Amino acid sequence: MSLLSFTKCFLGAGGEQAATALTTAMVKMDPETATAVELKKMEQDLDAAGQLISRLQRELTDERHAYDAINARYTQMMGAAENLQHQIDAASFLKDPL
Repeated sequence: MSLLSFTKCFLGAGGEQAATALTTAMVKMDPETATAVELKKMEQDLDAAGQLISRLQRELTDERHAYDAINARYTQMMGAAENLQHQIDAASFLKDPL
């Protein structure tokens, strides 16, 4: 059994407690490397967060453009409907002026 598969089985059997013990032991053995690894992990998390924020900003911009287009079309249609209503009202008044 390789060390990697043993570690996977060991961690699977003991769960969180075993993972904590292993992490603590590794940190005690080489605190400088542990710090470097933690910084690397934090950089990766920050990069992932930055990518997520960028994607969400792009999606928000796309949604705003879509909203603006829909809103412009709605305003145009409402203007046309109001214009038609005024024409109908004028035609009705001319047809039957009270």
